[in-house]
Amino acid sequence: MSDHRTQGLSRIRRAAAIVSFRLRVARAVRYLPNALTLAFAVVAGTLACRKLFPDHLSEQRARQILIGAAAGVVAVALVGLLRRLPPRAGTIALDRHHGLFDRLTNALAFDALPTSERTPLMEVAIDDACENTRELKPSKAAPIRFPSDYFAAALVGLGAFAVALLEIPTLIKEAPPQLRTIDAVALSDDDLELFREAAKELAKKDQTPEVQAAIERFNQLVEDIANKRLDRTEAFRKMEAIERDLLKGAEADRKALEEALEQMGKDLESSELSKPVGESLKKKDLEKAKKDLKDLAERLRDGKKKPDKKSLERLRDALKKASERQKDALAAINEKRAEAREELLKKKQKKNEQDAGPQDEQEERLLKKKERELERLDREAEKQERLGRQLDKLDRALAKAAEDLMRELGASAEDLEQAAEDINRMQQEEMSEKEKEELRQRLEELREMLRQQGQSGKQRMKRMMRFGKRARGGSGQPQQGQGQQGQGQEGQDGQDGQEGEGQDGQNGQNGGQQPGGQGKQWVIGPGGKKMLVLSQGGGQGQGEGQGEGQGQGQGDQQGQGGQGTDPGGKGVGSGHDGNVAGKRTDPKMGTQDVQAQGLDTGEGPSNSEVILAAAEKGFRGGGYKKVFTQYKTVAEEQINKEKVPDGYRFYVHRYFQLIRPRE
Repeated sequence: MSDHRTQGLSRIRRAAAIVSFRLRVARAVRYLPNALTLAFAVVAGTLACRKLFPDHLSEQRARQILIGAAAGVVAVALVGLLRRLPPRAGTIALDRHHGLFDRLTNALAFDALPTSERTPLMEVAIDDACENTRELKPSKAAPIRFPSDYFAAALVGLGAFAVALLEIPTLIKEAPPQLRTIDAVALSDDDLELFREAAKELAKKDQTPEVQAAIERFNQLVEDIANKRLDRTEAFRKMEAIERDLLKGAEADRKALEEALEQMGKDLESSELSKPVGESLKKKDLEKAKKDLKDLAERLRDGKKKPDKKSLERLRDALKKASERQKDALAAINEKRAEAREELLKKKQKKNEQDAGPQDEQEERLLKKKERELERLDREAEKQERLGRQLDKLDRALAKAAEDLMRELGASAEDLEQAAEDINRMQQEEMSEKEKEELRQRLEELREMLRQQGQSGKQRMKRMMRFGKRARGGSGQPQQGQGQQGQGQEGQDGQDGQEGEGQDGQNGQNGGQQPGGQGKQWVIGPGGKKMLVLSQGGGQGQGEGQGEGQGQGQGDQQGQGGQGTDPGGKGVGSGHDGNVAGKRTDPKMGTQDVQAQGLDTGEGPSNSEVILAAAEKGFRGGGYKKVFTQYKTVAEEQINKEKVPDGYRFYVHRYFQLIRPRE
């Protein structure tokens, strides 16, 4: 086969392939208008339904419909492209367009036959077709034309686009507000009452506005916890804020004030006249220092006890030195600050000049050291200024007293009295600091309780609820009442009272049944002597018996012993007990009235008996309150002497909180 034939056949095949592809595209273009029209209609309808009826057509379902419409259009286009064409469709279209009368089609068909089967006529037909391959135009043979149906599809598409841009106002129902639920912290009622009482005790005292505001915030915190409005994080945050605002710098300022007063006391000790004042200030006894200043003022005012000139000069020097010490200390600190600031400024300027070169590590360390030193001096100066404001009036009074001392003793005495008043003011501020410390202690106790509550959870809360009820004489759990021997008392916490000498059933239930307890009665024994015997109470709670009655129950429970004749009084019973011990009494025997004065033998209830009774009946009563006060006083003395380790002090305080007397 010659090269000319080979090239000609290659051109025919290439042109036929292009024509076949264009025929497929043209077919897909013919299929698309109807598919696009339908798809745009579906899109428009879906968007309209979504905008008009959002409750009936969800956004997810609308997206699925739109994706389905687009997939349908793509499927139609693929069908048009991939569907099989008739055999030799490309060469037939070329022959038809160029008027070759099937030359190209026949040439490819003859070339497909084996060489041995070709006739000379076939060979001539192939060569003839190859001669006509130079003018083949596939684009002309298979043109791609867009039908007029696309106009309708475009209109429907514009409609869908307009629906997409259309905004339809719809009434959106506001969702009901979601109630914020929190895991609220909880304290037992007994603990809440403890903190309320502590806040009331602090509020009774004369407070500075700062302390009063802190107490009010503490009260609000307790009420928020009681009403379950705080979770653990918020409760701890509020406690930290109260403590931070209340005690900001208080401890450091208090120590600085004590040191300043001690130095002032040393200065005043240099004079015999002011030595008592100086000793009191050194001992931090402001009450005695105030009294000593007033005594000194009275001595200066008294003309009969006028000191000599030398003593007055020493007193003036001592007062002047004491009044100027604070100013000298502040001036020294400010001088150091100025030097440090100037040196730091020089080093920074030197560093800026060396920025272009390598940095010296040692210079960098020295620079940071100077910055820290300046910060320390700034804090020291700020503390000294606060201290100066506290001692300002006292310093001025002492300075004026020193100035007036050599001119007029009366004026100097008034200045010393003013200094005494300033010390009194400082004493009141010191008391306020103690109350701040007490409130801080309450905050720490509350914080520790909440921590323990978080660790133990509901079980600890149940135990505390039972304990709080029993501490008030109630019952931690329902149970039948039981009689006990003892003096009759009124029913408590829903219990029925008891009659006669037996004690009422504790924690009893109305309508309960129990045998009467043992009663006591005086009988005439052998020889006409009186003797006390025990008798078994056998009647119901409303029955009558012998013996003395104290209190009358109001319920239906069976009591112990008989009922007294007067509620709450002492008198002879009117009932009868069948179990009388001893012989029959002679009704004609003589009697006599005996009167004796009672003596205090010290045989009253001991502390252990009081505590045992408190464990049975609750932490109430005057006897228990007295024992508790003594016990707590001893414990506080041991704590103040630092005989109790810091880690155990909370538990000691907590123990006394739990066993405190209840009203």
